[in-house]
Amino acid sequence: MCTPRYAPQVGGAETWLRGVAGGLTGLGHRLLVLGAAGAETPPEWIDGVEVRRAPPGRIAFARHIAAGIRAIRPDVVVSQYSATPFAVRAAHRAGAPAIAIVHDVYGLPESVRMKGAATGTLRWLGLERTMRLVRPDAFLANSTSTARLLEPLAGGRSITIVPPGADHLPPTAERDDEERSGIVFVGRLVRRKGVADLIEAVRTLRVRGVDAKATVVGDGPEAASLRQLARDLMGEVRFAGRVGDEELAAAIRASAVLALPSTREGWGLAITEAAARGTPYVAYDIAAVREQHDRLQGGLLVDPAPASLANALERMLRDPTEARRLGEQGRAAAATMTWADAGQTVEGALRDAIARFGRNRGRSS
Repeated sequence: MCTPRYAPQVGGAETWLRGVAGGLTGLGHRLLVLGAAGAETPPEWIDGVEVRRAPPGRIAFARHIAAGIRAIRPDVVVSQYSATPFAVRAAHRAGAPAIAIVHDVYGLPESVRMKGAATGTLRWLGLERTMRLVRPDAFLANSTSTARLLEPLAGGRSITIVPPGADHLPPTAERDDEERSGIVFVGRLVRRKGVADLIEAVRTLRVRGVDAKATVVGDGPEAASLRQLARDLMGEVRFAGRVGDEELAAAIRASAVLALPSTREGWGLAITEAAARGTPYVAYDIAAVREQHDRLQGGLLVDPAPASLANALERMLRDPTEARRLGEQGRAAAATMTWADAGQTVEGALRDAIARFGRNRGRSS
């Protein structure tokens, strides 16, 4: 596996990859992760997976991937993000198939809107357009919505959808009687995550006399501007920054509802994490989140607007019986989502890719 980010780095994509790695090692496969790093570090073991990190720099990362694949001659190479162009070339030189993981497909307009003209264009060229030039043999996607967006870039190559597990989260009791209150948001503080809409919703609820204190967990480039936006709500909106796993679990369990007002998601990790802990959610009704919601049924989806968000949050805060019902419904559904199942799905996709690659090489020779 080649990736610029791997545990202990956190995020939806990092959680997905770590869970899939655990599913594969549980089936008896040996995995090696070739990762990037801010500084050169010795090999380490995380959840039974060996992780070798590169020295700093994009060129050093590319050389690290090429050298690692050349040395171990793997059966198959799996990669994500900026590792993919280097990994595909190195895999094919070593006579192995290359599988690319794609967590979302933005397209040029959305990339520019998110990152600005220069950075957004470079991101689009580097992570999407290269799929047509440096051709992976197959793809893994985290959701049906991502797979649909990927199809034009895949050019007929196989796309396997790998639904996430939820059993990486600490188990909680089927029922808990601890007092729950307030709203929690978990995610990176970027525009598409919709924290500005949450702040506006809290402001609306204050006018209505609803006790709607919100805790914002996470960090990102929008942190300073969001704090400024909430300057009149410092008693109601608390920015917790990045927190550890135990503190995150406690924050979700203590909250009456989780808010995910994101306008762009490849999966929607936050609502899965909420459901697994018996916390209902209110989220914007976008494709990938709806896909998770259809399975979880642990909260409410609303139109992407602060007013709709405020109305649904008020409903959860004023009706704890309904909130508990949805939370327990989501918890039961999340208990059926395992990384062992995800590992089996990925194993099948990798075996198919290895077989197709071997047949194609045989025909070409």
